[in-house]
Amino acid sequence: MMHKIPGPILAISLVIVLSGCAAPARLSEDAAALRATMTAGEASRILSTYVMADESRGGLCLIGFNPGATLDYSAEISVRGSTILFTGLFGEGQFFGKTFLPDTQVEALKPKVEAKEVRVDASGLREIRVLSRNVENTKTWCPNVKPSYLVVMKPHDGLPADAELAINVARTAELDRLLAALTHLSPGARLVGGTGM
Repeated sequence: MMHKIPGPILAISLVIVLSGCAAPARLSEDAAALRATMTAGEASRILSTYVMADESRGGLCLIGFNPGATLDYSAEISVRGSTILFTGLFGEGQFFGKTFLPDTQVEALKPKVEAKEVRVDASGLREIRVLSRNVENTKTWCPNVKPSYLVVMKPHDGLPADAELAINVARTAELDRLLAALTHLSPGARLVGGTGM
């Protein structure tokens, strides 16, 4: 006999599984030194660089649970000042797992997805979270993600409550530059670390 897990409980369980253990974190000496001399223009340029994917890093990523959310990788991503502009694909909450229904019924169950232009101001972050292990587990939402670091940005405004915006970088030097830029733009944001997804 199969039991259906209620949507809200499933969404909460996934958030717990994906968030791992969090602990307060501090900038490295290199990141703190970079931030001490950084200007708003430099912070914007760093953000513009790292939201873009390349052969070693996954760039910007949108993860959403209830409603579901992913980044529209066919649309333009840009940064203007401290604001990240992108298109998100937002739908209903997703149930993860196999189904034993006929294909025609599975098609009917697929959530409707709506594309929306999104603006997230990196000067209005309440939390910056660094994940350093198992970041490749986000490939369901972030097909470009590479191992190393995922920097999750939680803004006060701009995203649905269960959606998270993140930037994937590959090397410690990139992480230091990105954290210096984000903490320069949002000096009041809580900086935390976690083990991974």
